[in-house]
Amino acid sequence: MNNDFQKEYEDFLNEASEVSPPGITSAKALNLVREELRPPHGLIMAKLVFLQLFVGLLTLLFCPQFNLSLTNNHELFHFFHRAFGEEICLALCGGIFVGSSAMVGAYVLKESEALAIQKSKYLHMVLLSGLSVAGFMLFGAEVYLNLIPFWIVGAVGFGALFFKMNFKIKQALA
Repeated sequence: MNNDFQKEYEDFLNEASEVSPPGITSAKALNLVREELRPPHGLIMAKLVFLQLFVGLLTLLFCPQFNLSLTNNHELFHFFHRAFGEEICLALCGGIFVGSSAMVGAYVLKESEALAIQKSKYLHMVLLSGLSVAGFMLFGAEVYLNLIPFWIVGAVGFGALFFKMNFKIKQALA
């Protein structure tokens, strides 16, 4: 009985070696694997921007950014401002705004996309922060050019930190 299995296995190998997938199928499979291993940075940024639009709007319910708020509730802003000063307050606001989206992104994005963000160091967070400031300006927020660097440093720093921490948590839970 063992010889029958061995013969079937050898026949299978002989037949399988003669059959190869069509070139187009092979190319499609290779492209799918390549995209999974190296996701396009444009797609990753699009996902981050979408998350920022959603989560960022939620943060505007309780923490105004450049005097742009959905509820006109400035209590948290005034607390940070009195406790830490204007520069630290702006850094904390930027950190909350971008960091909260980065935290959600760590759980929502595919592992390959999260790894691509980590490999690019701070590039995605810098772009996301810059796009956020541009969005605030577009919606008429009071943006002072001399204070933007503090907001961006907080946004990039906390964004990268929150993303990395939460991605590690996600990996540990998997």
